[in-house]
Amino acid sequence: MGDIDKEVGLRLKTARKAAGYKTALDFANQMKIPKSTYSQHENGKRSLTAEQITHYADKLDMEASWLLTGLGHPCPLGKNKNQRKEKIEREITQLQESNNLPHLKNPHIEINDNSAVVNMELFSKIITSAITALTAKNLPIQAEELVAFCIDVYNNIEFLATNHDEKNKIIDLSINSMLRGNHIIQKRVINF
Repeated sequence: MGDIDKEVGLRLKTARKAAGYKTALDFANQMKIPKSTYSQHENGKRSLTAEQITHYADKLDMEASWLLTGLGHPCPLGKNKNQRKEKIEREITQLQESNNLPHLKNPHIEINDNSAVVNMELFSKIITSAITALTAKNLPIQAEELVAFCIDVYNNIEFLATNHDEKNKIIDLSINSMLRGNHIIQKRVINF
């Protein structure tokens, strides 16, 4: 089998561990999947069909698109989402450092993209925090500038191997920096 099967298998293994199954045998027994079939999927020795990826994603409470591509947010909304994502990110980083899984190019989003894979929870947090801060300080900003700012913050923090709290701190620092810059611009406009 090819590299893609191996990569999907490594993500499947990572997802299984994050879901609390210590061994492939534990998961296969619990889900009533033939042990050899699941083991071959996890080891990349057998290709997965779209139906199998969807089935595993459902059973492991993961995003099927992430299992297949490694892009986007691995966990849907639900219980322990951020803790599971952090476990997955640590495991993926270890696999990348040991050259068992390639480093993916960070798929940054751009204003002119027709479509993109976006962690909407994070992007919404950035937008909401920015609007709340601007409103509280009664500072105006053009919609295009706000969107560009939010995309820039998103692109700089989404693919950092940091935990949820650290990303929130970076969002807050970025917004405070934007507020200071906006306040300085407002003072200059008033002084002229």
